[in-house]
Amino acid sequence: MAFIFLKEKLTKKQIISAILLLAGAFLLIAPSFLEINFGDVLVLLATLLWSAEQILAKSVLRMEEVSGTVVAFCRMFFGLFIMVPFVILTNNFAPIFSFGVNEILWILFTSVLLLGYVFTWYNGIKEVEVSKATAILLLGSVITTMLNAVYTFKIQLTALIASAIIILGLYIFSFKDVQITPSKNFFSSE
Repeated sequence: MAFIFLKEKLTKKQIISAILLLAGAFLLIAPSFLEINFGDVLVLLATLLWSAEQILAKSVLRMEEVSGTVVAFCRMFFGLFIMVPFVILTNNFAPIFSFGVNEILWILFTSVLLLGYVFTWYNGIKEVEVSKATAILLLGSVITTMLNAVYTFKIQLTALIASAIIILGLYIFSFKDVQITPSKNFFSSE
């Protein structure tokens, strides 16, 4: 979507990287790919909504006077005004009053993590292209795969291959083209 709506450049290197990233991501989900359920459809829809949000956020962040911190604050602040009425309208507000200390601590902990993510993400996409930031975000699947291997003491060959393909795709995507301009002779005395 960034190539279409934000007019980000699409190079051969990015196309090769995108193919590798998609192939690695597909290998990670391939075992369950044939068993698509309603949850999978909801995750796909959430991904599309997330993509639209990034396009909108980057459009706003292109204005010099708007910082990533302001956009992050607005997302969290106005998100609260959407989530609270939703919880009330769906009649899920009552269980909140039965939360104990453990539940409240977990909510606070995950809220701090979400705030940290949102703050760093929007300040990050202020500086880099959305397509590059999204590609880097695929490292999350590699980290999750490795944590799963550590937690379960099981290493799956396809997961390792998929992770290696994703890392290769990210390396190619972020590798800068080096241009050498022979302006001065290295051995000259100037």
